[in-house]
Amino acid sequence: MSGGSDPRSGFPLDAVEQAVGSEPVEWNLVESGGYGRVSAHWRVALADGRRAFVKQALTDDAVAWLRKERLVYESVTGAFMPSYLGAHDDGVAVLVLEDLTGAEWPPPWTARRIEAVLAALDEVHATQPPTGIGRLESERNPFDVAFWLPSLRLEGGPEPWEVLPQAGALAAAVAGFFASRAGLAPPPGAPTVREFQRAQAEVALRWTVRELGLPSPSRHPN
Repeated sequence: MSGGSDPRSGFPLDAVEQAVGSEPVEWNLVESGGYGRVSAHWRVALADGRRAFVKQALTDDAVAWLRKERLVYESVTGAFMPSYLGAHDDGVAVLVLEDLTGAEWPPPWTARRIEAVLAALDEVHATQPPTGIGRLESERNPFDVAFWLPSLRLEGGPEPWEVLPQAGALAAAVAGFFASRAGLAPPPGAPTVREFQRAQAEVALRWTVRELGLPSPSRHPN
């Protein structure tokens, strides 16, 4: 994707200005901590005094994902949603949201922060989605929690069974999902995904062994 960018940095200057109606006067690239590298993220100061967070799609797949995300922001309200400031989708695809730099960003994880995530998930499941996006039924909530717990542990949080006890079948499903994918080739634009899925699988396998009363597997020597 190209056009309308500041040649000094790749920042989509024109697209952001058209999206929010104010000229960006300062911007800083945010290093992604997620699976993929298919989007660029920026923290931006605007001439009208606002600060914003910009998501810029860098691939065709990312453009499609950003359009679906835009639909959610334009149609859904809730305490779990940041404020939507605008979007641009002509040559350069960007989504502009409020800057939440000053919010709480774990780790560290505390009991209060974990409860806040669980409450937010409940609110998400109770929210009517926009047309064209499937509803997250409330009975799926335990699966969402279960798939979050290995990541929570890897960020210094509690063991999965401390948050979701007596969840043997769920633990096995999570372990099977991550273990079946960890050995695959990384997908385009996500070079670190398999390494992280392997780490998630290790947590989930330990959880499964405990919940189902299985003998601990021995680690294969390097």
